[in-house]
Amino acid sequence: MVHPKIAQAYSDADFEYIHSAHDLAEITFNRMTNDHTIREVITKITRIKFPNGKEYVYYEVRKEGKDHVGNEHHFTTDVGIYRKPIFQNDFDPSSRKIVGKAIARHEMVYEIPFDRKKLDKIAAKGIENEMTLYVEAGGRKRYRVFSYEDFRNRTYEELLAMGKSGKTYTELFANQATSNSPAAQTQSSNNIVGMGNSTATTMSTNMR
Repeated sequence: MVHPKIAQAYSDADFEYIHSAHDLAEITFNRMTNDHTIREVITKITRIKFPNGKEYVYYEVRKEGKDHVGNEHHFTTDVGIYRKPIFQNDFDPSSRKIVGKAIARHEMVYEIPFDRKKLDKIAAKGIENEMTLYVEAGGRKRYRVFSYEDFRNRTYEELLAMGKSGKTYTELFANQATSNSPAAQTQSSNNIVGMGNSTATTMSTNMR
């Protein structure tokens, strides 16, 4: 059904809501599967983070059910995200109220703060090897994450780097971890000293 906060926004603006094709598909699904068991399967989960540091998840759920003669029906929708209408307002002299004149734009609203325990409960409704995981960057650009363990435990920044490169965590960060080891740092220091001596020698020869 229409998200309650969207319905409230239209009501507050005294603006007529017109059902979308997505709304009509849900109405049809509910009518056809009325009084029958509905199965919900999580098909996609997305993590997103904003410049203020707040991180959220939203997911896609596929609802499956049968009608009174056993035919299968399904409906897919997003949970944890919705498009909030921002109205251009006007004053109605007849009602002496501020009402919505037109929809100026929409804002994406995210409702589920990222939390590993909540994430586990959501993922439990998915089917292994069928549920896809994404990390979303700006402009709704999304990158695939192939491991639920990584998706759950890695930072958003690590996931984004993995998604952009197409590499696993080990492939992407193994060299970094090695370079930060005490042995690597010692070798790096020796290389720098060696380079310094070589340069000094060259300059001294040229001066002669």
